[in-house]
Amino acid sequence: MAEAPPRPPCRKPGLGVCYRQGSPAEHSRHIPDLPPSQEGSRREGAGTMISEKLRRREAEGNPIRVGWVGAGRMITGAICQTAQMKGMRPAVVCALRVDAALRAYEINGHRREDIVVTNDAGVANDAIRAGKPVVTGDAHLMPGLEVDCVVEGTGVPEVGAEVAYRCIEGGRNIILLNVETDVVVGPILHQMAERAAMIFIGWPQ
Repeated sequence: MAEAPPRPPCRKPGLGVCYRQGSPAEHSRHIPDLPPSQEGSRREGAGTMISEKLRRREAEGNPIRVGWVGAGRMITGAICQTAQMKGMRPAVVCALRVDAALRAYEINGHRREDIVVTNDAGVANDAIRAGKPVVTGDAHLMPGLEVDCVVEGTGVPEVGAEVAYRCIEGGRNIILLNVETDVVVGPILHQMAERAAMIFIGWPQ
């Protein structure tokens, strides 16, 4: 029986080349590994550089303003982590369950009466500029809000796709913590972001 011709490599954005034929060992990425000592030094250096940039933004009063779509357990945990970092600020939380979005702020020390709840883009942007936390139930607002990036983590494929599409079209960097969306349209969104000169970060591989 004739042997089937080898399949061409598949290319994933940012992941190098992955070959699908042969044994499982051949499925690994064809990216050379660094020795442990060099790899550790590289990561430490990158982490130090990022920390310095974030501290500089904090000192300048110009933190990275993050918009969040979703308020489930994963996103709430990420909001808590971001809230404790210098140089970053959870600016907006968008969720259908407004109480969940309010709770994400409250567990980080915000009083409910200080949180601006609105579905009006103008009111939301005024609050963001004033440094006030914002909650909205309308994900369509996200591309028009004054944030530096949007993190989508609803776990709903169609919601993730629409939010990412609208953010890229609206000039907003998008981070997708939504594997359900990423496996369906992630490569398409990546190409769209490249053409628009925007940052697109998909589900960690």
